[in-house]
Amino acid sequence: MSEVSFFVQQNKRAILIEGVAGSGKSTLLAKQMELLRDESGKRLMLAFSRAGAEVLRDYTAKLGLMPDEKNKISTIDALAMEALKELGDERTILSSNEVVERILPALVEEVCDGFYDMDFYAPQLSDQDMWLL
Repeated sequence: MSEVSFFVQQNKRAILIEGVAGSGKSTLLAKQMELLRDESGKRLMLAFSRAGAEVLRDYTAKLGLMPDEKNKISTIDALAMEALKELGDERTILSSNEVVERILPALVEEVCDGFYDMDFYAPQLSDQDMWLL
């Protein structure tokens, strides 16, 4: 039997739910949002991963709660990026394709150009030395 436990810490403005996988954190949070459906104010649900945020979206949708200006579901890093953009920061997260297609070729070219400009000695290895490797 798997251990099911979670920890809920609440104050007037925030609820922190911690727990092991499968302990009911997302279900508890979705139910809490359902209870607060008619309350005034805004609600923000944060997850560590996109998968976790998607689970929250699914659970709240089943309860008839859709993300809108009052009910926001996000990952922590997406919320941080949104805050930075609002503050005027124009940094973006690069996809792995962008890194491979744009960044790495330019970086390799720059490093190679730097080696051509350097004056260094690289001794030639004989066939006998190559066998030692």
